[in-house]
Amino acid sequence: MPKVNKTKIAVKKEAVASAKPVAKIPAKPATKALKSRSVKSAVKVPAKPRPPIKTLDRKEKRGGFASFLITAIVVVAIVGGGIYTWQQKVGDGKVEVIKNESETLKMDFEKRLSNLKNKLSGFQLDQEELKKTQEELDKTNQLLSSAKKEFISEELGISFLYPAVFGEAKIVFDNTEEDFRFIGTFEDNDKLIFGGVSSGYVSSSTGVYSFIESLGFDKTRNKYRFLTWEKENKFEINPTKIINMGKGEALLINKDSFSLEGDKEVPVDIGLNIGVVINLDNEQYPGISFVNSDFGILSLEDFENMIKTIEFIDN
Repeated sequence: MPKVNKTKIAVKKEAVASAKPVAKIPAKPATKALKSRSVKSAVKVPAKPRPPIKTLDRKEKRGGFASFLITAIVVVAIVGGGIYTWQQKVGDGKVEVIKNESETLKMDFEKRLSNLKNKLSGFQLDQEELKKTQEELDKTNQLLSSAKKEFISEELGISFLYPAVFGEAKIVFDNTEEDFRFIGTFEDNDKLIFGGVSSGYVSSSTGVYSFIESLGFDKTRNKYRFLTWEKENKFEINPTKIINMGKGEALLINKDSFSLEGDKEVPVDIGLNIGVVINLDNEQYPGISFVNSDFGILSLEDFENMIKTIEFIDN
């Protein structure tokens, strides 16, 4: 059905107001009038044609995306390849630096190792030389320790053997009106001494008696007494050991050898040393005492062996 354009007619309000009233005329049906009348006021103007909208089909869309994707991949590949090449160069440079440092460290380590080996070799040689020297010294010491020298005193009427390493043994007689005694010493061992006093000796010291200022000992019914320079003062002793010398006895004594009652102090000064007292066949010097104060130099065994070599000679 064809569209009918409607035309609106504008009428001014003034004209309507001034118009005279018109008698009402009954209206006729409008259908017939519309048929015979043609409306010329409504002209249909054709609309401007719109430019056609270009639509891409799916193939074109896929082709464009694919080309974009390929372009992006190529760009990424180019950029990535450049970065990789740069990194590779930098990495190669670092590897080269590390390699050079490793070579330097290796050479330095090998040099230090070589020096250490040389030192160890020298140390081993030194050790071998020291070992040989020590063995020679041990042999020498054995020979020296086994080597003996003989001491002879015609005035005392005795002789004995002692280690040669102790050097020369000498005896000094102090013959005065008040001090009448003798002292024996060794050149290279001042820890071993011997001595005695004459029967007329008078000591200038009072109180404790010196162990080497002795007239020997006496023996009564298997009881031993230490004889001081004062003949009336005799102290009972219990020897730690009795050494038989053929013509007599040698009594091995320490501070515990003296028999004392209660808490009395030892009347004879022997300290922590070991001593030996021997009777001599001599009217002027009736006894002799030995004192060893260093068993590191002369062991107790060697000390006893030395005493066993004592011989009495005619004076």
